Amino acid sequence: LFPEASEWLDKVHQGQAEHTVSAEGFLKLILILRVTFLQDSVFMQKICPDNPIWKHKLFTSQKDLEFKSQLETSSQAEESQEDVLIRRVIPIVERRLANIEDQNRQTYEKLAEMLNRLIADVSDISTGRA
Repeated sequence: LFPEASEWLDKVHQGQAEHTVSAEGFLKLILILRVTFLQDSVFMQKICPDNPIWKHKLFTSQKDLEFKSQLETSSQAEESQEDVLIRRVIPIVERRLANIEDQNRQTYEKLAEMLNRLIADVSDISTGRA
């Protein structure tokens, strides 16, 4: 995919081709997109298997089949970003829930104490001790 992009970037750097910011940027972008496209093509083929582009020799060679197999294996082994994020967040949520539980327990104890005092005061008033 874009086999001459690296050569042209070398030519630009060596002064053998016109050196402009846009030429250099475009060639660097092509090199990045080449990798991205090849990696994404493995998953795009599953979504759109009947697309004629997949019949091109680039996507039917033995080398590509090996690449697909390796990429699928590694993608299955890698954790999803959501899984990593959840694992990071769980201890934080657990601490916050424990803090809420402690606050609720303290509030309950204060309310129970106030209620007991109120009952005692009412009892004192009703029995004439107050």
